[in-house]
Amino acid sequence: MILTSNLGARHLTDRTIAPETEALVLEDVRAHLRPEFINRLDDVIMFHPLSDQDLDQILGLMLKQENRLAATRGLELRFSGKARAWMLGRNDEPQYGARPLRRIIRRYVREPLADYLLREIRNRATSSTLMHRAKPRLNSNSPGRTPSAAARTGSATQTLGRRPAW
Repeated sequence: MILTSNLGARHLTDRTIAPETEALVLEDVRAHLRPEFINRLDDVIMFHPLSDQDLDQILGLMLKQENRLAATRGLELRFSGKARAWMLGRNDEPQYGARPLRRIIRRYVREPLADYLLREIRNRATSSTLMHRAKPRLNSNSPGRTPSAAARTGSATQTLGRRPAW
């Protein structure tokens, strides 16, 4: 069994862990966990903070999962490099590793996608663009509609393509 914790995360402000930092973190662990519990653990291991490359790879895996879920609804999600960088830029809590990425995906992908599905489900062939502005929104491009200026200029961060169910 592997247990993880953010005990001592307040001391992990750098990408490297100095010996004095490790001592401070382990002091926090001892302050929060009973000695009887710590004695039952085989080892306490310090994980190094995730690098930007690590976070990008984890985000990629999470977005693939979102794409698999969307595919069950007949949708294809595409995320540009700019979109991924934009989402990574929203992570204002890197000390918590990849956990904040889940909230970012929920806020900027899942919630707008749910709104899109509720609003546009009647159109069988629709493509939409999630904009990365102060207030994210989906611009729909159904057959016969003109794409928005943002979609034409390529400032979009995400494109959703609706595939026919047949």
